[in-house]
Amino acid sequence: PVITLLGDANVTVEAATSYADAGATAQDAIGGNLTTAILLTGTVELNATGVRLLRYNVADAGGTAAVEKVRTVNVVDTTSPVITLFGDANATHVINTAWVDPGTSATDTLDGNLSSQVAVSGALDVNATGNYVLTYSVSDAAGNDSNVTRTVNVTGAHAVQAAANLEMLWVEP
Repeated sequence: PVITLLGDANVTVEAATSYADAGATAQDAIGGNLTTAILLTGTVELNATGVRLLRYNVADAGGTAAVEKVRTVNVVDTTSPVITLFGDANATHVINTAWVDPGTSATDTLDGNLSSQVAVSGALDVNATGNYVLTYSVSDAAGNDSNVTRTVNVTGAHAVQAAANLEMLWVEP
């Protein structure tokens, strides 16, 4: 018998997704179509990266085995984590008051919750007006990075109150 792989012999698939094997066919000069008799061994575990081997074997009615065919499935993690900012990405803050960062959450398709690993860089001076950028960063176990920023506008109390008053005066038509 002769086994023919359907699709590529080497496949790359993203971790934490789904994989549908293309399968194989088998033909024998005397026994005809032996596709339903193919024995497939191996599994494609998608919850971890690495190389997975799927082995296809079949024998005809007389016990003659086909040459084994192998599909190599390389499970990779190329998806970056997702960082979600709590609160606004563009915040206004009153000068000379303590800044309380609203925080973030971070998730990764393979590594799950990475919220505790988010690092914050940038400086915020609550005693000086200006725009300050805070950068939130995280990496998953595969080294995929993600960054988001929050701009904090430290302003005088009068400007914040004026903006609040404008919001209260706005009436939806």
